[in-house]
Amino acid sequence: VNKALDLVAFRAEQYPSEFEANVRAAQMLTSAGRDDAAAVFVKRAQGLTSLETGRDRPSMSAWMSGLPVFLRGRAGDAAEAARILDALERTMNQKLGLERDALSTTIGFAHLAMGRRAEAERAFRAAASPSRQLNLAMLALTRDDEEEARRWLRQIPQFSALRPSLFARAGLEAEALR
Repeated sequence: VNKALDLVAFRAEQYPSEFEANVRAAQMLTSAGRDDAAAVFVKRAQGLTSLETGRDRPSMSAWMSGLPVFLRGRAGDAAEAARILDALERTMNQKLGLERDALSTTIGFAHLAMGRRAEAERAFRAAASPSRQLNLAMLALTRDDEEEARRWLRQIPQFSALRPSLFARAGLEAEALR
């Protein structure tokens, strides 16, 4: 893991003007709890964020938008994290297509991380298919409700290649194998 973290940081250092390289470095370092090391890549990625990155890399742009929520939550400032998240959620109606799907996923998982299941479900429902079904299936599995997860996933069996482990976990093994 440490070697992978070093390599992703090295790549971002070699391509300082590449949005994707800097977001990936920020993501990996942040998820490893190395917020100080991630800070330079977060700042650089924020400077590279544009309408084009939102269109071309919607998941990465959404992750960048949601990062302050997770950082404030991890720092123990739940009230500020909730305030930032609620403000971010108010921007969702300004997004369309894949950008909206990515933002609803980020917002939904942020709510879920804060223990706000009803808000997570509302955010997940704002996405289009198949993101909506995939996220709602994962939400169902957080409640250990495999039957509900199967109901969601049966609506989109042709997308099993996107999340084969999710289909397998919900008991849809043939779809996962396919």
